[in-house]
Amino acid sequence: MTDTKTRNGFAVGAGIVGVIAGPWTAKLEYLYVGLQNASYFDVPPPAVFARTGVPVTDNIFRAGINYRFGGR
Repeated sequence: MTDTKTRNGFAVGAGIVGVIAGPWTAKLEYLYVGLQNASYFDVPPPAVFARTGVPVTDNIFRAGINYRFGGR
């Protein structure tokens, strides 16, 4: 069984890009995502034990290498 819901929240992050050589660059990024608290059920009905107020957050780290095609 799946459950899909839309939650309000926010994301904040920072990143840095540096030139490696010529058109090549490298990047590092960090993103923190905080969404509304969620409620989950441990056991299906009729014996329902709900968990409420579970924080939904994530820390995302990304690294990459980029190549710039043509132009400036």
